[in-house]
Amino acid sequence: RRLGIVWKQPDTLRPVFEMLGGGLEAKNGDNSLEVPVPTTLLVDRTGTVRNVHTEPDYFQRLDPEVALNWIEAL
Repeated sequence: RRLGIVWKQPDTLRPVFEMLGGGLEAKNGDNSLEVPVPTTLLVDRTGTVRNVHTEPDYFQRLDPEVALNWIEAL
């Protein structure tokens, strides 16, 4: 939540999750319907975030070569 990579799904989807067994509530440990947005972070040794790739479409992931280039650039 502090990083801004949590998406609260609309309450109109609650019946869908209930029909599917409510697994999201069990995983979250609450009734929030929040899910993380897929994100890759490069954090340096001091704890500073150096690069961020956020993509709501979880089928689209950061290319590993891009991540390696981030590391090389440090």
